[in-house]
Amino acid sequence: MTAGRFNEAIEMYESCLEGFNKNDPFTLANLVEVYYLNENYSKSVEIGGRIKNHKDFLNSEKRVSYALSLQKEGRLADARANFEDMDGPFSNYPHRIAFSHFLIEIGEQDAALELVAEMYSEFDRMDRNERNQKRRPRQQVNQLYQGFQTNN
Repeated sequence: MTAGRFNEAIEMYESCLEGFNKNDPFTLANLVEVYYLNENYSKSVEIGGRIKNHKDFLNSEKRVSYALSLQKEGRLADARANFEDMDGPFSNYPHRIAFSHFLIEIGEQDAALELVAEMYSEFDRMDRNERNQKRRPRQQVNQLYQGFQTNN
C-alpha cells in the first residue's frame, strides 16, 4: 500500500475476506484506507459504515480515511461527527491534525485555530520525554500554528 499499488492492495484485502474472515475488522479497516487512497470514496464509506462502531476502529488512524471519505462524498456533518468523536485531549494527534485540516477546508478557520492552539498547549505541558515521543505530530502542529500566525 505504501508503494502506491492500491489496486493490488485492494485485491489482496478483498481476497482475505472469505470464509471465517468475512467480517474481519482489521482487514476491513485496511480496505477503508486503501479505497480512500485510491479515491473510491463511496466504497470506503460503505465499508467504514460496516465497522464504524467496532472498538478497534474507533480510535484507529484508518478511521480518519473514513471521515475524509465522508467529506469527499459531501457528508460533512457525518465527517465532522467522526472527527469530533476522535478528538480527545493528549491523544489521537494524527486524527486531530486531520480534523484541523478538515475544518480549514470547510472554511472554519476559527475552530481549526482553536483545535491547533489546544494541541500546541498540550505539547507545552508535556515533559521532555513525552514531547520527544510525539515529535512528528508536534512538528505538524507547530507548522499549522505558524500558518495561522502568518495569516493574521
